[in-house]
Amino acid sequence: MRVKTILTALSPSAMILLGGFVLSAHSGWVFPRFATLITAGPFILGGVIGVVALWFRAPRIILACALVVLTQMILTHFTPLPARAENLGAGVIYPALTIIFPAAMIIFSTQARGRIFTVGALWRGALVTGALGVAIGIEIEIGDTAGLPIKNVEALLNAKFLPPFFDAWTVLPQPALVAFALAGAWLCVRAAMNRHVAEAAMGIALIAAVGAFHQVGHPPREDILWSSALAILGIGLIQDSHAMAFIDELTGLAGRRALTMDMNAMGGRYAAAMLDVDHFKKFNDTYGHDTGDQVLKMVASKMAAVGGGGRAYRYGGEEFTVLFPASRAADARRHLEAVRTAIAETPFRIRAQNRPKKKPGATTKQKKKKSADRNVTVSISIGLAHRGGGAQTPQDVLKRADTALYRAKKTGRNRLCV
Repeated sequence: MRVKTILTALSPSAMILLGGFVLSAHSGWVFPRFATLITAGPFILGGVIGVVALWFRAPRIILACALVVLTQMILTHFTPLPARAENLGAGVIYPALTIIFPAAMIIFSTQARGRIFTVGALWRGALVTGALGVAIGIEIEIGDTAGLPIKNVEALLNAKFLPPFFDAWTVLPQPALVAFALAGAWLCVRAAMNRHVAEAAMGIALIAAVGAFHQVGHPPREDILWSSALAILGIGLIQDSHAMAFIDELTGLAGRRALTMDMNAMGGRYAAAMLDVDHFKKFNDTYGHDTGDQVLKMVASKMAAVGGGGRAYRYGGEEFTVLFPASRAADARRHLEAVRTAIAETPFRIRAQNRPKKKPGATTKQKKKKSADRNVTVSISIGLAHRGGGAQTPQDVLKRADTALYRAKKTGRNRLCV
C-alpha cells in the first residue's frame, strides 16, 4: 500500500480521534445520559476488538488492546480523585505507566502478523506485564522492603530536563512526553516503510492515550478517550485486513479481487487494458527473482501514475490491468501509450553479482566491478478493449483485451493493440 493510500485510509481514525476529544470536552452533557455505556466502553470495545483481532490473526492489535484496558484498570485503582498534578506526581504508578505505555506500543509494533500464541508474542506480553507488575509493586511499597529508594525512582520518572513550556499544558511528566513523541515517530516510520495501516492507527491511538493520561482522575473524560484509542485500533485492524485482501503487497496496486469487484460495479461505457512485461520469464531466470520483483515495482509505479482517470491493478504474475471508467478505447489509448513510453525510457540498472555490499575505495578493482553493472531496457505490451458490441460482460471485455495483448506480443512487443 502506498503512503498516499495509507494517509487516505487513516481519515476514519482521525475522525474518531477528533470525536473522542470533542465528547471528552463536553462530558458534562454526555455523561449523565450515557453513564453506564461510557464507563463500560473500554472493556466492551477491548473485548470485541480483541476477539476480531484473534479471528484475523493480528497479535499486535490484541496486545495493544490488552495494554489499553489493563492501563485503564490500573489507573482507576491507584489514581486519587480528583486528579491534580501534585497527586499524580506523588507516586510511581502514574509516571511509570506514562512511559511503559508508549514503550510497549513500540515493542508490540514489531510483532509479526500471523499466529497468535508464538514465542515472540508471549515474550512481548510478558515483558510489558512484568514492567507493569514492578511499577505496581513499587507503588504499594514492596520496594521499601527490598531497600529500593522509592523517592529516587519518583524523582527520575518526574525529571524536568526540558524547558517549562514543554509540559506546562499537561500533568504528564517530561520523560513521558518524550517517550510518546519517540513512539509516535517510530510508528509513523514503520507505517511508511511497511505500508501497514494498523501501525499508523497505533500511532493515532497514542494521541488519544496522551489525552486519556492527561484526564486521569476524571472518569467520563478518560473513559471516552480510552474508548477512542480502542476504536482507532479496531478501525486500523479492519482496514489492514481489507488491504491484505484487496491490495497487492509487492507492488502496492489493487489486486485481482479488487478488479473483479470494480468491473462488476461498472455500468455503461468503460475501457480495460491488459499489460504484460516483455520477456519477463527470461529476465527473471537470468537475473533472479529479487531483480524481477524490482522490475515489477518499477512498472507498477509508472502504471499508478496513469492519466485519464485510469486505475491500475496487478492481475497476477507479470500481468497488470488498467480500468478506465466512462471511457472508450480511443480515449484511453494515449494515456496507456504515455505509460508504455515512460517504462521503455526508464533505464533499469542491473547490479553486478560480484559487487561488494560495502563501497570500497576508488581503486582499479572497484572500477572493473562498477563497469560490470549495466542498464537494461524494460518494456511492456498492451492490449486494449472497451465495453460494447459483442463484449458486454467484464469477462468479455477482459478476454478481448487479452486477445489484443497477444497480438501486441506476437507483432513485436513494446506496443499497444486494440
